Amino acid sequence: MEQEEKTADPVAPTGAPPWASRTFGSAAPVISARDLVVDIPVAMLIALLALPQAVALAALVGVPAQYGIYAAVFPVVVAAVVGRFRFLVSGPETAIAMLIGATLAGLALPVSPEYVKLVLLLTFMAGIIQLVVALGRFGRLLDLISSTVIEGLTAAVAVSILVAAVPAGFGVELNSRGLLSLLNSLPELLAGVRAGSGMVFVITLVTGLVLLRLWPRFTLLGAFLAGNFSAFLISAAGSGPWGADIRYLDPLQLELLPLSNPFASGAVGPIIGTLVTGALSIALLGLVQTTLLARSLGNRSEERVDTEREILAQGVSNTFAGFFSGFAGSASFSRSTALHQLGARTRLAPLLAGVLMMLVAFGGQGMMSMIAVPVISGVLALTSVGIFSMLDVKRVAAQPQELMIFWLTLVSALFIGLNEGVLIGVGLSILIYFWITSWPRVRVEELTTSDGLPMHRVEVIGNLFFGSVPGVEKVLRRWTSRDGKPSTLVVSLDHVTYLDLPAGRMLLEEGKRRRRAGAGFFLVVDRDTLVEPLRRAGVPCFALSNFGIQ
Repeated sequence: MEQEEKTADPVAPTGAPPWASRTFGSAAPVISARDLVVDIPVAMLIALLALPQAVALAALVGVPAQYGIYAAVFPVVVAAVVGRFRFLVSGPETAIAMLIGATLAGLALPVSPEYVKLVLLLTFMAGIIQLVVALGRFGRLLDLISSTVIEGLTAAVAVSILVAAVPAGFGVELNSRGLLSLLNSLPELLAGVRAGSGMVFVITLVTGLVLLRLWPRFTLLGAFLAGNFSAFLISAAGSGPWGADIRYLDPLQLELLPLSNPFASGAVGPIIGTLVTGALSIALLGLVQTTLLARSLGNRSEERVDTEREILAQGVSNTFAGFFSGFAGSASFSRSTALHQLGARTRLAPLLAGVLMMLVAFGGQGMMSMIAVPVISGVLALTSVGIFSMLDVKRVAAQPQELMIFWLTLVSALFIGLNEGVLIGVGLSILIYFWITSWPRVRVEELTTSDGLPMHRVEVIGNLFFGSVPGVEKVLRRWTSRDGKPSTLVVSLDHVTYLDLPAGRMLLEEGKRRRRAGAGFFLVVDRDTLVEPLRRAGVPCFALSNFGIQ
């Protein structure tokens, strides 16, 4: 049996103190004073960057702002303790937040206690699904999902954010979300524009776009500060209509230990199907994003990443979020990339970021009511712009099947729903994978035996399973005879890594058909793993490397 050789983590030197070993396991880092000098400022900066995003994503989900703070603290700390990769920061994430809002749209009034209870239940359900994937070691199945699904859904999320942020930025409250709703409500939107709110929104957006070119790392933080400063100036200029146009967040009521019960919702029987579909979409999207980001940052930093461990960390953190007044999240592209760029030294950095986030929020919770709502809308609009800039459109357009997955996911997510877009994209990518693998390459060589009879040598490259049986069988039957004489067939399975029972039976029946026609049929096998499925199919095995059908 082949054994996988495990290499040491280059960033986790041995000799860790006992407390670190208990917390981080065998991959415990040695944390020196020099590491702390780097990691504490990095963690503080990540916490400051995460604050406006957490508040904005809470609005996107439809819960009070403090729930965004909680989601950016407790799940982050849990994921940092359970996970192993120093650059991966979990917490609120744009696409996940949009999926939560899309799942619960129409089930309860946003911000209401019943709506918050549904958010907690949905978060817990998504975490349990992720734990099942981690503990069952089903993470390998995520490789079947094309990354183009994420590209298509990400584009749909970016459009959906703009659709939600622009009306709110101009002070207009629409009764429903979605692109079609916005187009149908254009007269209402134009009639309800508030000048002061719109000016703050535009200042926030323009400041962020400028910083995106000059100082991209601080785009959201700089735009957040500039927008709120402009709102303060406009409000202080007088009590005219412009100042009165600007709405502010309600005061925060943070708790040090915000325990919650995700099972506190009333009867959910009538909506359980919607919740399960939403939880499945959230769990899948979160895991795919986490694994893709972990591999990407691992390649950049030339470090080995245990994706199975990061999947487990994601499941544990989302499950905990349901009990600590948070909502579902995943590995954050913006914060994880910033952590890598800032040069975090140990896995203590993301953990400290969560703790410092709570301290910053507690210290400034009295100032939260000074955050203008159009500023939050501007931050969300900037987030969508950043999402568009990350799309790899050239790679998608280079392959027709990937382009089809992209457009079908995008269109279905925009016009049917984000959850449906996820499931349709995932299903399509798996179907395309099976379609491609069901057509293994087949090489045919025409030969002549020593007594002048025709013979064909067929080499199969790929997997032989139920899906590929019809295609391979069609190729084999194409070479039945030559010059009116039945041809002996030699099938080489040297490059076949997997063979199931239907494929073995197909080979058995083909061999019997050849023998009835007066020709020979032989299998050449060099892999022990193929012998047993051939035996179960009834193929007589006379020798390991040469089977003949009598």
